[in-house]
Amino acid sequence: MKALAARILIWTALVAVAPLLAACETPTLASERAAIVDMLGAPAAPHLEGAATSGGRRQAATELDQDEARQFWVANHTQAALWDSPDTDADSLGRLPPGSYFLVIGSGEAERLPVTFSGNSTTRSADGWIDVAAIGPISKPDATWTQPDWPPRRLVLGQRGELIRGDPALPLIALTFDAGAGAGTVGELLNALRDRSVRATFFVAGAFADRYPDVIRRIATEGHELANHSYSHPDFRSLTEEQMRVELRRATISIESAAGTGIAPLWRPPFGSRDERILRVVEEEGFRSVFWTFDSGDWLETATTEGVLATDLSKSVPGAVVVHHVSPTATARAMPRIIDGLLTRGYELVTVSQLIGP
Repeated sequence: MKALAARILIWTALVAVAPLLAACETPTLASERAAIVDMLGAPAAPHLEGAATSGGRRQAATELDQDEARQFWVANHTQAALWDSPDTDADSLGRLPPGSYFLVIGSGEAERLPVTFSGNSTTRSADGWIDVAAIGPISKPDATWTQPDWPPRRLVLGQRGELIRGDPALPLIALTFDAGAGAGTVGELLNALRDRSVRATFFVAGAFADRYPDVIRRIATEGHELANHSYSHPDFRSLTEEQMRVELRRATISIESAAGTGIAPLWRPPFGSRDERILRVVEEEGFRSVFWTFDSGDWLETATTEGVLATDLSKSVPGAVVVHHVSPTATARAMPRIIDGLLTRGYELVTVSQLIGP
């Protein structure tokens, strides 16, 4: 906690959210900052005891509302995540733009503060934890304040809105995995994603889901996104429109039956084969086609662990959609270092739906 208190002392220099934070400077700000330092450096105040649970924290926030002199507000000066716990393996409840503001509802832990966030168009209202390094103190928000939202994403699109790449201005990357043949080392792959708290998108063929329902159930249970990859993995250029529709609908039924949950309205063309006619049918069936920014090459007979690793790290760019497959040993073995390398470079790893945004 002493380390946290020391970091609070330099908040004034770090806070750089001009429109929001500059407007918050008042004669009482210095005393509020000092009070937050005290809160971080000491056990929770008596009226915050029992705030360990979500309900307890909400009760604490209510009590703070009744005692405005003890309210402590902070805002983030850089984009930040709202976490579901102070732990290093915490899950993100949402990624927030600079200038988002929070009511502090307890004492700091593991360099994070417990806060209440009132919600914006992409992240619902929730209690969570915010990194101390990302925030600074502000005065109580005026009743006219609203939480900021992200600007519209500038996606790189192909025909009929097919996704090729996310917004090049955002440090987001979607790792995707096609499941159409054997299961191979999919268990090792899922372990790597789980151990690093990464959520990915899996484009699954319905026949694969029928053969490996336990794999699909695990993918869903561990929080990954499931999407359509046809039923039998045919080249859609060789199909009639009715045959395409059957492939899409049958795949959805099989995947959702195995997963016990719905799939995202996303489709990846088998073999990457598509044209205007195919994309029209896919769109009419309620799906958005998702291609890729680059191919990891893990399906090649010559693929190696080091080769897949080198391809991913050298070709990754902001907004990239990267295609892999679930069965190759090279992919499973390379994935821990791929994830670590991308995170070290400052990328956030997201699902395709998260990459697309609201």
